[in-house]
Amino acid sequence: MELFVKGAPQQVVDAMRQTVTNMIGTLPPQFFAVTVITVAENLAQLMYSVMITGYMFRNAQYRLELQQSLEQAALPDAQEKDKVTSVTETSVSELAKLLYWLMVVAYSIRNIEVRFDMERVLGTPPKPPELPPGENN
Repeated sequence: MELFVKGAPQQVVDAMRQTVTNMIGTLPPQFFAVTVITVAENLAQLMYSVMITGYMFRNAQYRLELQQSLEQAALPDAQEKDKVTSVTETSVSELAKLLYWLMVVAYSIRNIEVRFDMERVLGTPPKPPELPPGENN
């Protein structure tokens, strides 16, 4: 995640942090030992929601970059699930790390999709797979 923070646009990093903070709360961990207890289905839904949020952050960043590019130069037109109930307990800080990581993963998935779409539209040969920003070392 540190590599992502170093390589991603600052406004995306800030938005992700703010989203996780809003979901989890803002009690300082040095003064409060907050524990989250939930059933697996609720945790799975939260994780899915966070991944969609990360995906949408990348989509929004992509649209912003595209809009800025268009302002500078004209471009051509271009299941059913088993319900197993189990209780999960974790600290708020660990849950926050997990949620942030899931947003980064989904953001990166959208980044890969955009690259493949652009290669297809422009007719360029596919490049070898790349890691998210900052992870190419």
